[in-house]
Amino acid sequence: MKKTVKYLLEVLEDQLSQKLISKYTMTDLIRSSGVKRGTIYYHFEDLNDVFDVYLETLITDRINVGSVDDQVKELINFISSKRILCLNLYRLVKTQKRRAYFLEVLNRSFQQYDLCNKEQGSYLVGGFLFILIEWFDNDLRESEQVILKKLLNYIEFVSVRDKV
Repeated sequence: MKKTVKYLLEVLEDQLSQKLISKYTMTDLIRSSGVKRGTIYYHFEDLNDVFDVYLETLITDRINVGSVDDQVKELINFISSKRILCLNLYRLVKTQKRRAYFLEVLNRSFQQYDLCNKEQGSYLVGGFLFILIEWFDNDLRESEQVILKKLLNYIEFVSVRDKV
């Protein structure tokens, strides 16, 4: 990853980690980073592209944890420890794009651990994603332990159901 892109993603993370916000613009990124508009647009198509690259980086860095249980624990721990950042990302990234993106990433992950095949993927991952979306829609108020238990129970259900 190029230095400028890495720096811009670090600035984005810092800005989105400070407080809950309802709007974030390319101008906000330009002001907080000190990087010229043309330079940012050289690396990114638009603000959604910045968010996409940031999310891809976050997920890629965490998706290769040992077992699926470890992966889920890492995800929930990360969300809980970076609550403000995650809530801001959830609210700022376009809803349709966000859901499609997470379905794709979770689908790949479930297939990696043989929890589902390609045909089952979207259906089974949808239940997992529903639990996460409900948690975010409720501003992450439920405890990390409760969400983790729901997700791990769901994974166990999917695994058992698939073997039957």
